[in-house]
Amino acid sequence: MSYRQLYTTTTTVLVGPPHNQQTFIAHTLILTSSSRFFAAALSPSSIFTEAAAKSVSLPEACPRVFSFWLQWAYSRNLAHEEVDWDADLPSSPPSNPQRTTGGTSPTSNENNTENTAGKRSPRHVVFFHLIRLYKLAGFLGCEELRNAIIDEIARVAVKRNAVPGPDDTFELWGVEYEAGGLRELVLDMFVGMRTERLLMEAKDEWDERFLRELVVKEKGKEKGKVAGVPVVQPWRDECVRCWTYHEHQETRRCHPLLEQESMPLVLTKQEIVKRVVPGW
Repeated sequence: MSYRQLYTTTTTVLVGPPHNQQTFIAHTLILTSSSRFFAAALSPSSIFTEAAAKSVSLPEACPRVFSFWLQWAYSRNLAHEEVDWDADLPSSPPSNPQRTTGGTSPTSNENNTENTAGKRSPRHVVFFHLIRLYKLAGFLGCEELRNAIIDEIARVAVKRNAVPGPDDTFELWGVEYEAGGLRELVLDMFVGMRTERLLMEAKDEWDERFLRELVVKEKGKEKGKVAGVPVVQPWRDECVRCWTYHEHQETRRCHPLLEQESMPLVLTKQEIVKRVVPGW
C-alpha cells in the first residue's frame, strides 16, 4: 500500500469480544494519523498482518467508547451526546446489580459496562465517559486526545463546580494502566474544592487507593498552609494545567511560555500560586 492510497483506503476495525463485537469502517489515514497503535499496525512498511488484511481487531475495547474515539479522530472535537450537559441522557438499567445505589460502578472489563450510566447524575455521566475515553486513548497512543480530555474535565469541574464520583474513582484507580496526569488532576480537584461532605455522605464507596492518595495530598495541603502557601486550583490556569497534567512527548506544549529553553524542569509551588492567585 502506498502513502497515496492511505487517503482513499479504508480499514475495518472489529471492536469488542465475540459476543458483543461491532464493526467499524474508517479511513486508514484517519486511523494512522490519530493513533500510534494504528500507525504501527497499518503502516505501508509494517510487518504486521493487519496492514495487508486492512483489518484490526480490538477485542478488549468497548464498542461504545471506540465510537466516541472515532468521532474525535474525524472531528478533533469532544462534543458528543453523552458528554453534552444539555442533551437528554438515555435511561437504561445498570448492568452490575451489585452496585446500584447512587449510580453503578464500572467493572474491570469495560465490555460489561455498556449500560452503567442509567442511574448516574448527568455530571457524573460526563466524567465517566471521558475517563473511559482517556483510558482507550492511552492504549491507542493518542497523546493529543488525552490532553484534550484533561482540559475538558477541568472545564466541567470549573463550570459546574463538580468532581468525579465514587464510581469514577474505581474506573481510574481500580485497574492498573498508564493513567498519565488524570489521576493527579482528580486528586488536586478534591483537595482544592470543598469535597469533605461529598466524601463522607456519598452512598457508594470510594476506591481505596484513591482515598489513600487523597490523604497524602491533604497532608501536603496542610503543610503548605503552615508555610503560608494558599490552596490553589492549578487546573484553572491553561499554562499551569498544561505543565502539571499534560503529556507532551509528541506534541507541542499548549502555552508559548512552556516552550522556552530557560523554563525550569519543574514549576515550584510558589510559581504556580503566582499564576493562579492574582496579587499573591
